[in-house]
Amino acid sequence: MTDVHVPVAADHVVTVDDEGTRTGTFARSAVHTTETPLHLAFSCYVVDGAGRLLVTRRALSKRTWPGVWTNSFCGHPRWTETTEESIVRHAAHELGLEITGLEVAVPGFRYRAVDASGVVENEICPVYVARAAGDVTANPDEVAELAWAEPGALGSAVDATPWAFSPWMVLQVAALRDAASGPDGGALARALGRAEDPVRRGDDLALRREVPLALGERVRQHGEEQAEPGADRDGREDEAALPGKHEHAPDAAPAIATRPYVRRPVTRSTILRSVPTIVTSSTANLLSERKSTAFCASR
Repeated sequence: MTDVHVPVAADHVVTVDDEGTRTGTFARSAVHTTETPLHLAFSCYVVDGAGRLLVTRRALSKRTWPGVWTNSFCGHPRWTETTEESIVRHAAHELGLEITGLEVAVPGFRYRAVDASGVVENEICPVYVARAAGDVTANPDEVAELAWAEPGALGSAVDATPWAFSPWMVLQVAALRDAASGPDGGALARALGRAEDPVRRGDDLALRREVPLALGERVRQHGEEQAEPGADRDGREDEAALPGKHEHAPDAAPAIATRPYVRRPVTRSTILRSVPTIVTSSTANLLSERKSTAFCASR
């Protein structure tokens, strides 16, 4: 980089304006708050020689979305490096992995999401695809678990249970399906398959993710609130009352942004029955960890 700027800290993120022009740096340890500024990032999807996709579970010590399953790895470029250089650095740091064939699959990806604690992610985050050139040795400070998954099965899992994955991965899977470029990116897009739900398509990626997050917030705030309009007495959706249930106009906001939430009882057993194999054991572990933590706190 030729720009004259002294980063505020050795470990930092690069802030940008809406056009993606670099404006400065922010200490990474302090950047993620309820008002996180727009900054640069990347997401990388790693495939092996058999075409399997590496997915990882974020370490429980992570500030945002701890313990959540996500793509192979993510990171923030530093002021003095290119995105590609940053990806190679993070692959080694987080996964002990050497990668080859790095290519950008979705260059213009951008999103904003809020986690359960209220912390915001707000990133211009191009999506890359790479090939594994060796074995993975995960850094436990970054990765709690990992798995090699068939892309088609993973795509089905994301469609069926988007709440079990990071919000950026859910949006990126949709973006990869719709607009992936490059040989490996195109191959991955085809392997992921097509989503059956038309509301997963459209231009406003951030809007489509904000509503599921807001629904979780409403559950926490209102608890056993009565079902809202759009559900009958048994809790089933009234299709006539759901905007965009049958049609999705190109100029309208995606249907998922306006569909009312229907409160249904959720138990540990129903969660475990509904989560795909790739995340079932980890979901159980996370529930067990939370239960143990609560028990210790009560003592």
